[in-house]
Amino acid sequence: MTSPQKILITGGCGLVGYAAYTHLSRQPERYAVYGLDRRRDLSPRTPGAWRNEIPADRFFLCDLTDFDGIRHAVAGMDVVVHLAADPRGKNWESLRDNNLVGAYHVFQACAEAGVQRIVADRMLHRRRRIAALRHFLRPFQQRHAFWTQTDSNDG
Repeated sequence: MTSPQKILITGGCGLVGYAAYTHLSRQPERYAVYGLDRRRDLSPRTPGAWRNEIPADRFFLCDLTDFDGIRHAVAGMDVVVHLAADPRGKNWESLRDNNLVGAYHVFQACAEAGVQRIVADRMLHRRRRIAALRHFLRPFQQRHAFWTQTDSNDG
């Protein structure tokens, strides 16, 4: 009998991340599921009846900007499901840290640790994030002729 795959879910206390954690953890013979988030409390976006059931020994309290913490969390994992992000995009710093720097840290740490598979969300609420990024990148676009912006159906 093979041992369960070790799966880390970033954004484990968020709406989508916790739903993924809950679903996978119902199959303990197949998956040993871990969660990572910057806080232990579930997101206010999760239904009120949900309670955080991620055991302390399977939870990593870590911000996406903490590369060493991310490296520690992904060590020994077979799969990393990267769902952590800023779904609101309220300001550039949050978008940069959570959606760009954080994604880079997760992917780089996985590469260094030899993680077999990474599953990554394509950015929740993508249209809102793209609109915010366009706002912050507009001065750059005006200074550099090679930067072009296209509007398409996917954001």
